[in-house]
Amino acid sequence: MNTGIKQLPFFPTPYPDECFYSILCRYHVRSGFPTSASTIKRLFGKQYVVSSTLHTAFRADYLAQWIPPSKGISPERIVHYHSSYQYSLLCCIESSSRFPSSWQQKCLKEYLDIPYSRLYTYGQRVGKRHGAICYCPACAEEDRRIYGEPYWHVLHQMEGVEFCPVHGEPILITELGYAQRRTAFFPASVIGQSELTACPSQMAVDSNATDREAFIQLSRDIAWLLKNGLRINRDTSITQALAQGKRYGDNRYLAQALFLGQLAENALAETSPAFRKVIADDLEPGSFIQLHLRSVSHAVVFAYLIGILYGNAEKFYEIAYPCSKTAS
Repeated sequence: MNTGIKQLPFFPTPYPDECFYSILCRYHVRSGFPTSASTIKRLFGKQYVVSSTLHTAFRADYLAQWIPPSKGISPERIVHYHSSYQYSLLCCIESSSRFPSSWQQKCLKEYLDIPYSRLYTYGQRVGKRHGAICYCPACAEEDRRIYGEPYWHVLHQMEGVEFCPVHGEPILITELGYAQRRTAFFPASVIGQSELTACPSQMAVDSNATDREAFIQLSRDIAWLLKNGLRINRDTSITQALAQGKRYGDNRYLAQALFLGQLAENALAETSPAFRKVIADDLEPGSFIQLHLRSVSHAVVFAYLIGILYGNAEKFYEIAYPCSKTAS
């Protein structure tokens, strides 16, 4: 951390589900700095890449230097409610469930200190494949009405969120990809400007009515997991809970993987290629083990399996995965 950073005269209060990148964008607009580079230097003391803040709370530890604790905008608050932390870390927990000691490495401090190269990969596992900023036009209009301005939502950036769970509209993909936002701030106020193009994904366009409902339910579950994903019993892995203790022979993990992979495969057989691509990522039909292995690094597969077995994520946590702790 740069010890030369001084407190900021102001800092935007985060909106519900607003991603860290969006908060920094609003600071940039209000600060009056002429360029993104000058804002980045003011915030961090030197030039940093800010693209990963769309999905993560990268560099949120600087908040301790920017604003006093009395403001109530802590790094912990940004991590838990303005990044994909609670949702995407389920994959890390699933891996560590077989090696309990590694859970100790997943504390908040380590998360905030993760090197950029690792954090970028972490963001890629939950972020949409095209890497561009996404938004729901109905949410943007609602944000304008309630808050006076639109903002970028964490949920809309997640893989599998092709339709808004609130309004049912397709999520639009902007032209603001990784390369454009690497060292630049693009506030959501650009929504609606003629020079900004945005369109739904091909998956959303190709979806039939059944797939649309499946996508909306998946979006609801991801939205819940973004806020409650770490309310877990760490003694039982997600795989074990989903597999409902099934065991064949001596290799329990293999049996669980086969069971869940086949379960997902059977459910995907009734969906269109558009929906299957999100979950199976073009895996060959019948590749149950590969489908399960993908879940260990892509939380969207966990969210899908949870929905198949329990109807929604909240029921899964209540019935099969009793909460041991409420995330702060």
